[in-house]
Amino acid sequence: MPLPIKGIQKTSLIDYPGKLASVIFVGGCNFRCPFCHNRELVLNPDKTPDISEEEVLAFLKSRKQWVEGVVITGGEPTMHRELPYFIEKIMGLGIPVKLDTNGTNNVTLGCDMPNTIGPRGWGIAMPSPIPVEHSASPTRLNRLTARPYSTALKQ
Repeated sequence: MPLPIKGIQKTSLIDYPGKLASVIFVGGCNFRCPFCHNRELVLNPDKTPDISEEEVLAFLKSRKQWVEGVVITGGEPTMHRELPYFIEKIMGLGIPVKLDTNGTNNVTLGCDMPNTIGPRGWGIAMPSPIPVEHSASPTRLNRLTARPYSTALKQ
């Protein structure tokens, strides 16, 4: 099953610090944060048509001399088991990848450390909208993500 790519921002100067990047948006998320800036990707991913991996890879290949990095975000990209394979395809083009994640699906990531370099050399960033002092409290996390703590971590 291919990665459910819902959008691509062809040029970004802010999403990958120090690099001219393209941003790939993936549908679905295991949280329901009321402050989410991509609500449609989270709540109604099926309403947005998929863009094929082949189309995205062809675009990146055609712009390889200008694109210095790719950011994969969502929704929550690590919900999809296909993610590591797609990242490998991008890196096979010689383009670095930065992954924006909420950090709850470590099995997909193959590591347990946010804001680091993943096991295959991808950058993993956990841009936490949840203040550190609240993140350890399941009760507060439930309120912030609008999901039961244990459910959010399992999905």
